Order: sequence, then structure tokens, then C-alpha cells
Amino acid sequence: MPKAQLDSGAFYIRQRSNFSERDEQMKKLRLTGASALIALLAAILAPAPSASAVKVECGDPNFVQVAWHPSNGVGGVACFAGAGKNWFEGVRGFSSWATYLITGNNDITFVDCNGTTIDYPRGKNTPLNPAKCVAWINIKPY
Repeated sequence: MPKAQLDSGAFYIRQRSNFSERDEQMKKLRLTGASALIALLAAILAPAPSASAVKVECGDPNFVQVAWHPSNGVGGVACFAGAGKNWFEGVRGFSSWATYLITGNNDITFVDCNGTTIDYPRGKNTPLNPAKCVAWINIKPY
């Protein structure tokens, strides 16, 4: 084989191996950049954990108040404060039925046992007739 052909072949092989190394480095750099971008977007766009409305002693007219009774008898009034969701417990083993709702200074979403949602604006005193089976109450943030 003539020397010129041999040298050009060696040059081609060396040049090609340099391209392969650069290609691998670029692939790693792109993969690292894409991974960092995905992690950044996940941190920015991930929803914050939902807060929980806290069950409190009644007495403040600004609290959400729910008059209720279990399916087996006498209930009472439960009051909630703070933005977030409160799964309504009532009496374990029995459905809880809301008969009256006072929103206080809160906008709320009432969710019944079938998953139906009803929004109530702040400042509403609402008799629930017939009583509604209550699953949870969401107090909306301002």
C-alpha cells in the first residue's frame, strides 16, 4: 500500500476516533443538562402539599361551622379554621349528615359522600334540607 494512502487512512481513523470521543462527551453533556432541567422543572411545577383545615373549638363567628348528626343518632356542631381540606370523621362506622352550614369569613367547597362538590361563599348561613352526607370540607385560601 502506498505511504500516502496509509497515512490518510491513519489520519482518518485518528480523526474519526476524536469525533467519537467528542460525540460521547456531547451526549453526556446533553443528558446531564436534560436531567438538570427536568429536576428543576419538577421542583418548580410540583404542587405544594395541601394544607389541612384544623378542627377547633367553636365560638368565633369567622370559623366554618357544620351542624351534623351520624346516621345512628345525635351529633353536634363541628368548627374548622385555616385553609385546606378536612376529612369529616363524625362517629366512626357511621355516615355523617350535615344539616346546617355557616361559612364564617371563608369560601368553602363541601364534598358529599358521592363526591359531589358544592361551593359556598363566605358569610352564608345555609340550612341543608334534606341533610347531606358529608365526606370532607375544603376551606379555600384567600
